Amino acid sequence: MLRGFFFAHVASIALAARQNLKVEATSSVANVMDKISGLLEAHGANSEVLANLKLLTSQRITPGATGSLNEILTRVIGEIEADVESKIKTGHADTQKAINDRIADLQSATSQAVDRKSEADATDKAWSDCVRAEKAARVAVEEAEAALAQSRSNVIEPCQLQDDRAPYEWTPRAEQLKFVCDISQHGNCDEQMKNYRSQIGNMMGALRSDVSAKVASYTEAKQACDAAKADSVEKQDARDAALAAWEGQRRECLQKHEPRQVAMCLFGVSLQGKCGKFEAYRTLMAQIDEVKGGEYSHPDRVAEWKTTALTKCLLSKVVEGADVNEATLSACEQSVNFAYDVGVLDRKSQLFAELTSADKFTCAEQTITFTGETWEVPEGESPDSSEYIQKAFAPEVSLADGTPPFGFCKGGDQGGKDIEPEVQTTRVACEWVKHGTHRDCKMTRRGTCYGKVKYGHGDKWTDWREIFGDFDCSNQEFGDPNHGQAKECICEEEVEVAAEHKCWENGFRWRPLNMAGAGRTVSDTVKGCQERCASTTGCKHFSFWHDGGCHLQDGGAHRDEHHAVSGPPSCV
Repeated sequence: MLRGFFFAHVASIALAARQNLKVEATSSVANVMDKISGLLEAHGANSEVLANLKLLTSQRITPGATGSLNEILTRVIGEIEADVESKIKTGHADTQKAINDRIADLQSATSQAVDRKSEADATDKAWSDCVRAEKAARVAVEEAEAALAQSRSNVIEPCQLQDDRAPYEWTPRAEQLKFVCDISQHGNCDEQMKNYRSQIGNMMGALRSDVSAKVASYTEAKQACDAAKADSVEKQDARDAALAAWEGQRRECLQKHEPRQVAMCLFGVSLQGKCGKFEAYRTLMAQIDEVKGGEYSHPDRVAEWKTTALTKCLLSKVVEGADVNEATLSACEQSVNFAYDVGVLDRKSQLFAELTSADKFTCAEQTITFTGETWEVPEGESPDSSEYIQKAFAPEVSLADGTPPFGFCKGGDQGGKDIEPEVQTTRVACEWVKHGTHRDCKMTRRGTCYGKVKYGHGDKWTDWREIFGDFDCSNQEFGDPNHGQAKECICEEEVEVAAEHKCWENGFRWRPLNMAGAGRTVSDTVKGCQERCASTTGCKHFSFWHDGGCHLQDGGAHRDEHHAVSGPPSCV
């Protein structure tokens, strides 16, 4: 790498000195160079280097010039130290810097990949747990429906018995009502009348007793019927509540599915980036180890240093009066120490091993495991709980930069190849509602985007920034790209993702502010407020403020402009 430079300096020194050399110096310099070249070549030095040395030396010395041999050799030694050796040391330092830069890049990319993997694991677990709860909710619906069917069946017998016991009829026997007396006999009719009254009284007593027994029997049947009907109503309410809970859980899981997939794809892209840095480091190591290589070749640099150092040492020995021979060379070889004089490359091997361990990704992965499971989720309004099927999940990963990391990352049965997801760009938030410098911006500062956002106005914008969820459209969040101007936030996201919150309206609220029995609560996100509405009976609208205030409204509410975000209980 530097041998041409070295010999150019040797030649230039000889040329500069040619006006002052003695005739004897001319032949002496040539002899010295011949001896050094011959000796070093015999010990394996690069013959090309030595040939160039002899040629350049002979060409640059003018015959018949006067001057001191030691002066010339001393100046050559100085040039070697000042220029040639310094270039070798600079090359070594540049190589070390390249190693440091590559390992720093790998470390940063690894950290990002590990963080993105944790995020993907969390969203995968959240969705998987959600679907598990959805299946359990569907089981609860089936159990509630079975209980309702049994309860309705239990109504038939007691209510039929009530109907059967409702009619009552009593008919006295005719002989019991017949009255006979002999008027001819004094007092006979009075006595018979007394007996008749007693007979009628006994008959009425028996009737009253029988009626009481029948009423008690009817009441018992009615109570059993009423209890069965009440149980049926209760079971109907329980079934309706179970169905509403399942529907709410299903909506929640649908909302969690897309962020899960996005997080996995973002991790995949980060892993590809990490593996690109991994390959850059390995390429550099190969360049460092290559013999007769490029600027980073360590063996070439060591050889150049050895040739340079031995040449300088032998020249110094000649100046000191020594001969160029094996003994002198042996003494010089003892003094050459590249590691001491130049340094030892720290290849960061231990750190590289740590950054490519299994828990930080080896870049040899063929599949990736998140929670290790996924779900087949049934469609339709009334699926069987048995249709929720849990399966092992370890998708194949592509580590090549510019390819979809997973088959599901760019949509459809084609595995995402040659398919770009449709995206849309929309205004989602305003820094100041109806500010004097931006009066048509009527939205709140609270925006929602599952993609990327830029902040600004006109032709002055921040760079695009990844946002997944709610955010604050403000200087504090993005910095100020346009001082004195009210800014807005623009979201670019996939159309399919945007559909999940397409029903939200930024810049509107519903009044009256609170439906009966539901006051203000605080939610971290618009979605959280919407989910509260979805789980509240009778809620038809929600209104959310950027300070987290969440209010619910029923079907009687009306909509008006305001610095809030509003919508129905579900966008599905």
